[in-house]
Amino acid sequence: MSLEKMHSSDKRCRLWTVTTKRNPREQQSDKKERKWPIPWESGYRWISLLCSLAFIWLNCVNLSLAGDKPFLTPSTPETLHFAVLAFRPKAETLTQWQPIVDYLNHAGFRQHFVLDAVNYPEMERAIKNRQADIVLTQPADYVHLAYVVGLYSPLATLVEQDGKNSFSEFGGVIVTLANRTDIKTLADLKGKRIAVSQKESLGGYLMQAYELLKSGLDPDKDITVTELGMPHDNAVEAVLAGKADAAFVRTGVLEGMVRDGNVDLGQLSVIKAPDVPRYPLMLSTRLYPEWALATMPWINPELAKEICVALLSLKSNAPEAHAAHIHGFTIPGDYHMVEKMMRALYAPPFNKRPQVTWKETWLRYSWEISIGLLLISTVLLFLFFALRHTHKRLRNDIIQRMRAEEQIAHLAYHDQLTGLPNRALLLDRLQKALALARRSKRFGAVVFVDLDQFKHINDVHGHSVGDNVLHSVGQAISSVLRQTDTVARFGGDEFVILLPDLSAEREAAATLALAVVEKLRAALKSPLSINDYNFVVTASIGVSLFPKQSEDVDDLIREADIAMYRAKESGRNALIFFEQDMQEGIEARYALEQDLKDAIQKDQLVLYIQSQVNEKGRVVGGESLLRWNHPERGLVPPEVFIQLAEDTGQIVIIGEWVLRETCRLIGRLSAAGHSLRIAVNVSPRQFHQTNFVAQVKNILAETGADPVYLTLEITENLLLALTSEVVARMLELSELGLRFSIDDFGTGYSSLAYLKSLPLSELKIDKSFVQDIPHDINDVALVETILSMAHNLGFEVVAEGVEMNEQFAFLAARQCEIFQGYLFHRPQPLQEWLSIIGEVTAH
Repeated sequence: MSLEKMHSSDKRCRLWTVTTKRNPREQQSDKKERKWPIPWESGYRWISLLCSLAFIWLNCVNLSLAGDKPFLTPSTPETLHFAVLAFRPKAETLTQWQPIVDYLNHAGFRQHFVLDAVNYPEMERAIKNRQADIVLTQPADYVHLAYVVGLYSPLATLVEQDGKNSFSEFGGVIVTLANRTDIKTLADLKGKRIAVSQKESLGGYLMQAYELLKSGLDPDKDITVTELGMPHDNAVEAVLAGKADAAFVRTGVLEGMVRDGNVDLGQLSVIKAPDVPRYPLMLSTRLYPEWALATMPWINPELAKEICVALLSLKSNAPEAHAAHIHGFTIPGDYHMVEKMMRALYAPPFNKRPQVTWKETWLRYSWEISIGLLLISTVLLFLFFALRHTHKRLRNDIIQRMRAEEQIAHLAYHDQLTGLPNRALLLDRLQKALALARRSKRFGAVVFVDLDQFKHINDVHGHSVGDNVLHSVGQAISSVLRQTDTVARFGGDEFVILLPDLSAEREAAATLALAVVEKLRAALKSPLSINDYNFVVTASIGVSLFPKQSEDVDDLIREADIAMYRAKESGRNALIFFEQDMQEGIEARYALEQDLKDAIQKDQLVLYIQSQVNEKGRVVGGESLLRWNHPERGLVPPEVFIQLAEDTGQIVIIGEWVLRETCRLIGRLSAAGHSLRIAVNVSPRQFHQTNFVAQVKNILAETGADPVYLTLEITENLLLALTSEVVARMLELSELGLRFSIDDFGTGYSSLAYLKSLPLSELKIDKSFVQDIPHDINDVALVETILSMAHNLGFEVVAEGVEMNEQFAFLAARQCEIFQGYLFHRPQPLQEWLSIIGEVTAH
């Protein structure tokens, strides 16, 4: 048991003892000696009353179980709920399957079909509450629902579409590294570490486990399984990283990772099953049917048949099938194979014994149960009076023992002088923090604090005053820490601080540790008033980051101690990092972060504009760019401070300033008769603020800018985390009249399927693709593809980074509408750009 758990257990014991206080009457009764702990006369009355109540209760139960009400099957409702299992975000599931529901609504049925995306618990609850009329779910869940809630036999089986291939069956794959000569067959997996997404996954665990079971291996004993969560790619990546010997994944996962460029198939080897004719994917198990579609018992059989015919008639080239990314539906597969496999593995719901109902038990053993209940009630009544007397005698002993254990635990793991954790408790927490940091790949810090000239305080004022100083310093350190941090008195005038889970980046973690130490030094500057004396205490501080390769807890404390002594050697009241190469970089980053906080208030931010021109070279708009005019550093380029602003959250305030200045510019241009669109970049962090839409509306109203001339440039990273909230904000803003543009298009990983469904007006080709055209054939093909796709979808295209005439000629010949780059104009300060904009637009 860890030290924290032992303390929390002590607290629970203390809370329990509060309820055991005795009143004076009980204390006096304890003094009287009883020859027998049960008063017979009172016990007899209790037994008589209990027997009477038991007989009344038994009669009531018997009447309630005497008969059943007939089950009434409702008629087919006018609105049919089509429930689809959502193993991805519900918004994606709704987007995928809405075309199929629309197809049914246009198929001539009298009923109206409504789509519901539900997770596993919601699916079972919806069926039990008759809130789902048609269900589409994965095979293992179908078997589960058929067993638990009596789901009917399936009407059809889903046919998936993967490129030119279609599949109504799928299987499992067992993959390992190609150089693992010790793993060639299923038998070789004995004693190996297996990475899976989750044990409930049909294609990601159950299928492979069943093959192992048939080959003579016990999946629960002969292999070690590590669950990494969805998607299946996590299991393959664990094998590549050497964290697992093999991985279980669904068919098609490896091909998808190869297609996306996430894995080299030459690195991996697949334990293959006997070849399955005409199945083109890698496979290690037998094949099982794809998702099942079924109707509820209350659906009219004729209607169910018509729904089945309509779905089986859906052609693979139909727009609805294409929009849903499926090939269609086929006749039902053999789901008994899935049930047989789940029963063999004792997978839920087949991991429990058959349930026996209370009604059946009562009807068969009613007399025996009645006699048994009476006997049990009599015995319990006797035991109650006997144990009550014994409990009173043991209660005091328990209270005294728990208090003694509480005092011993506190003395063992806390410093008596300051009340802070001592060395033993610190080492225990540091050991856990180090293990967690290695698993989560996040950095923490150990801070070693030694008070300067503390011996002088003891020699001059005595140890009593010195003890008070140590106690006050401990409180000052605790006041600047988080609840998850630990400060311990390490011995004498030394304190050690544990700062776990600071950041995933080493430099950012060092900067946060530096900020905590600066708060500590600021807290120590306040004089300590003790016995009419004021003491100003300084400290020499050493910091060591973790984790580092194979270093243990003792190594980390030793490094922080060495850094502390270097701080003393440098003149005391100083901070030194053990990593000497980081010292200057950390201090510089921290100083830049502090300067950036004051940049807006001190009017140091400057707005630059880079013109955007059409194919004739006429200025049609511009892009707002940010510069930082530092009084000492000079003009700081955005690549130096923008990422820092993102990391610290200051990008929200800075982004609001840029948006407001851009809208003021639009208002000035409109007043001067210039109809120019101005684009401004919006950070994902800024866009996710809950008040972002209200902020844009307020700025437009405040500046009088026409939203038609405002373009918000967003990155593909924002679309990567596309949620219903993001879509709703984009739609609300587009209704105001402003435009959305995807900046640096082609460098991210967003799904092209969202381009048509979102209110987008413009794509910006990243300059990394423009700089090598027309000489690089890969960039040429990519740019031509983007232009063709954009024109088909009705988007304008802006090519940025145009610096040469041959680049401009290539893009113009392929109907690129807008150009931005040094060939036309460089970024200019706002006033300079305004001074020439009239002359430029006149040409």
